[in-house]
Amino acid sequence: CKNGLVVSLQEEPTAWQAAGADVAAWASDNRQYYDLTRQDLACGYSNTQALKAYNKANPGNKVLAVEHMPSEELPAATSGWYLPSYEELRQMAAAYETIKDKFEEAGGVAINATRPGYKVIESNPNSEDTYRYWSSTESSGSSAWGCAYQFWNGGSGFSNMPKTRSHYLVRYIFAF
Repeated sequence: CKNGLVVSLQEEPTAWQAAGADVAAWASDNRQYYDLTRQDLACGYSNTQALKAYNKANPGNKVLAVEHMPSEELPAATSGWYLPSYEELRQMAAAYETIKDKFEEAGGVAINATRPGYKVIESNPNSEDTYRYWSSTESSGSSAWGCAYQFWNGGSGFSNMPKTRSHYLVRYIFAF
């Protein structure tokens, strides 16, 4: 990233993975990838490359969070779409006040503090969730890091959640 990051105007709900598997261990065995569990690096591009390689080698248990990339063609001088890392999501949350209105102005879906009526717990019809976005950073074999935009309480928070949670969203970015 030399000049900046561009955030997708659209988002989609998906599980990180249908059944938790230790993707970081696989990436470590294939040594060309960064540690997928590092929270301090803006390495979503590298993480996404590792996740895509994992999918190719393990088609029966793909990382679903990298299967929904936007179809818009990007200029050659960009990184291409990728799933942001923990650190890149943290930077997006820090810039929320600057970017929040830009999504709707550009015809996209705004990042919002809550999703009224969004049922998190099927057995509890009154439950609502804050917007939660998957990162490309794995927490363990069974969980990955997600960022919750909780602006009603003054900020954002991260949770390492089971990879099978299908109501979390993906919002891709690219570097230029």
